[in-house]
Amino acid sequence: MRFKTTLFVLVGSFVLACVAMAQQLPSAPHLDLLHRGTFLLTTPTVQDEMKLSDEQRINIGRIFQRLGETQGAQLASDRPDEAAVKNADKVATESVLRVLTNAQQADLAKLAVHYAGIPGLLEPEVIKALRIGENQLRRIHQVIDAAEAQTMQLDATITNAIQKDPKHSAEINASYKPSRRKALKDEHAAELKALDALTEPQRKQWAELGGVS
Repeated sequence: MRFKTTLFVLVGSFVLACVAMAQQLPSAPHLDLLHRGTFLLTTPTVQDEMKLSDEQRINIGRIFQRLGETQGAQLASDRPDEAAVKNADKVATESVLRVLTNAQQADLAKLAVHYAGIPGLLEPEVIKALRIGENQLRRIHQVIDAAEAQTMQLDATITNAIQKDPKHSAEINASYKPSRRKALKDEHAAELKALDALTEPQRKQWAELGGVS
């Protein structure tokens, strides 16, 4: 599952830029949904939606800047400490949550579920909240895996093309943009079939958590 793939380094400028452009949750199994949701707060549109004050925006910006510097230093070393990188994520995201009010944390929890998309059904806290059974999980896994297959194949094609001609990576990425946009749209449409595995009460609760439909 793509969203479950472990990233050795979570942030620094690279992942923050990816989150800002795509408004997606970073892949980080060592963080729960709420803590991963804090990375969404680096984007102005989410900041506006969350009604963050100027002071909150400044404080959150400083926290992520320090996180980027800390993890950048780890990356620059000959032997990066993966545990230190992950701990830095936990410390930073916890600091961001303390900047928010209780009401804003509740809103962020819903945003995190929303941006997790249909794969969010496989997050431990969602499984627990919806009381999703083993047979249901199996069906959801099958649907999501099948939906992601085409996009993953396209991503592999793009990666191979860039590896063969790294000097023109920007042009290669640009040339595949329409194809990737269509693949992601098709993937999302296919993933929605996973909701068929839920009961009506579960669907209702999924919507209340902020889940997409």
